[in-house]
Amino acid sequence: MKNHTKQDFKSVRKRIAELKLMYRRLKHTQEDDGTWSWWIMAAIDELERFLHEEKKKMIARHGDQKESVIYQIISDWGIQEQAE
Repeated sequence: MKNHTKQDFKSVRKRIAELKLMYRRLKHTQEDDGTWSWWIMAAIDELERFLHEEKKKMIARHGDQKESVIYQIISDWGIQEQAE
């Protein structure tokens, strides 16, 4: 997925909630001997790590855009001062 939308993140968060519910239900009916819980926890960890990394990328892109706008404004001020 290259271009992530809010819907993508929403579906990932929904899947995490489903997996957590599945884990809680199984924990009440099955003994947690590691035969079933490991793959649920691994899937939850992987999805949460994915969300965290994508949020970091979005913040970095937003920061880069903000920085370029600031540099543009500063350079425009310099041009205006030289013209006066």
